[in-house]
Amino acid sequence: MPQVKTVVMLMLENRSLDNVLGFLHRDGKPVRIVGDPNPPHFDGLSTEFVNFRKSRHSDFYNAYSPTEGFSSLGPRQEWRSPRWNPKEGMANVEVQMYGDRDGEVTARGWGNDARMKGFAYDYPTHNDNDVGDVMGGYTRDELPVLYGLAENFAVSDRWFGSVPTETDPNRAFSLCGTAQGDEYELPAKIFTTPTIFNALNPSPDGSYPGKTWGIFHQGDQHSAFKPKDTVCYTQGRFTQVQAALSAANSTGCIDHISSLLEKLRGGDDVPEFCYIEPAWGWGIGMPDGDDYVGYQGNDYHAPTWLGPAEWDLNELYVALRSSKQWDQMLFIIVFDEHGGTFDHVAPPTTVNPDGINSHFPVHFDFTRLGPRVPAILVSPFVGPGTVFRAPADGPSFDHTSVIRTVLEWAGAPGSVLSTLGARVAQAPTFDSVLSAAVVQASAPQTFNPPAWFEKQCPKGEHLPFDAPALSVEDHRIAVAMSSDIEGYLAILKGLAAAKR
Repeated sequence: MPQVKTVVMLMLENRSLDNVLGFLHRDGKPVRIVGDPNPPHFDGLSTEFVNFRKSRHSDFYNAYSPTEGFSSLGPRQEWRSPRWNPKEGMANVEVQMYGDRDGEVTARGWGNDARMKGFAYDYPTHNDNDVGDVMGGYTRDELPVLYGLAENFAVSDRWFGSVPTETDPNRAFSLCGTAQGDEYELPAKIFTTPTIFNALNPSPDGSYPGKTWGIFHQGDQHSAFKPKDTVCYTQGRFTQVQAALSAANSTGCIDHISSLLEKLRGGDDVPEFCYIEPAWGWGIGMPDGDDYVGYQGNDYHAPTWLGPAEWDLNELYVALRSSKQWDQMLFIIVFDEHGGTFDHVAPPTTVNPDGINSHFPVHFDFTRLGPRVPAILVSPFVGPGTVFRAPADGPSFDHTSVIRTVLEWAGAPGSVLSTLGARVAQAPTFDSVLSAAVVQASAPQTFNPPAWFEKQCPKGEHLPFDAPALSVEDHRIAVAMSSDIEGYLAILKGLAAAKR
């Protein structure tokens, strides 16, 4: 991609493609399909899809099909659906992909028979009526920014999570090409393998110039599990990030998102590769469905409101669009994993990155991808209405495709690529989605989200008791250690008391 001088990547949280973009391109075929030509349309939601689940009040099975939007949830509650955080651990994803109406996984082994029928069963709601939350799909009216970017640029309907489980392993694949055998978030793992940032530093002898890079975070919400001298999740979870930053040949920096936005808006230079870490959201729905306990972020994580995420994504796009870098920019938006929300496409197989298997709580050899997630490419080199897929005769897109594409753009030699494992080595690149010259000189300047999106959760945190600020890790610990809402709140109170 010699026409590209700046690459910006934003990885968001826990939404399947069907959940947040399932009704894209409903009025006709996309303008252009890149890669596998089948199907000849955007592969989104249909009300013919169905999951069954036994009623909580009888022996009958209820059928749950995708709904178009969430307006039935009451005033403005549709931007907080699903209202309970779906389960996302590997054992749960196995049920979602392979389970029947009773949640039984009859043939274990992560084979090719995933029916995608267990989402309704696995959803931890409190009554029958709310099960449909996990099956539904947002509309363009509800998510004008995400839909606007996907409509006006390129979206993939064959981009899969790198591993069928939760956030940390998938983020590890996006930065390292492996999760080092980790399939679970808690207890938190510190990843020690080389990252994309190490690979972007130039070689000591100058034969490989590399690229300048920066990590821009939006909060310090993971303090429970990282060294005291670190300032962001990415720096704390991945030890080789600090090594890349401290190296004598380092071209990197780590800073707050406000620094990047200031440079973009002020016409200043920014790193050639900018990686943006979102503000983390986390929480648990309350039994009456009217509220939740948790921390509001801008990462699209259920069950927090999506309005602030839409608002901040638009603010970032506006800053990128008006920057001096825009004319030679590629902006990559991708979600780390599906977060337990319904998707109808069975994930394909892949390769194990490093020969390491997982054995707890599920035996897994890392040769099956996770459910689809949104991946959007925004650039003046991308025409509107583009849908992209990998070639039909090769592996599918997953997060390692970002590593492979970016490092080839950087001119990394094979010796550098080889440090990131077998998954990166076989990952398809998406450079073919971009034209050699500008094809969209008048892309939208903004997608105009409603002003009240920004203020859907003005306090930023919802707690039924007074307490010092709790981190998103505190909420994650409380969820992992509790079996009901009463236990969850008791653990949160204990964590809050320890901070006083």
